[in-house]
Amino acid sequence: MNAQAVTVVIDETADIQKGKKTDSVARQYLVSVEKVDNGIVSGNAYAVYHNITFRLMVKVFKAERT
Repeated sequence: MNAQAVTVVIDETADIQKGKKTDSVARQYLVSVEKVDNGIVSGNAYAVYHNITFRLMVKVFKAERT
């Protein structure tokens, strides 16, 4: 039997708010710009098998309102 490896990739993405229409935007630390700003953060999980990428899960993290 020839087993093939599946690679799981976890990606955290942060984007600065552009405009005024995006939901779930709040002032929070954004890794991609290395500062606190208005933005949105999401976590993404992918599986890679034979150079084919499959999205497994996406979760948007809503900042707590204080």
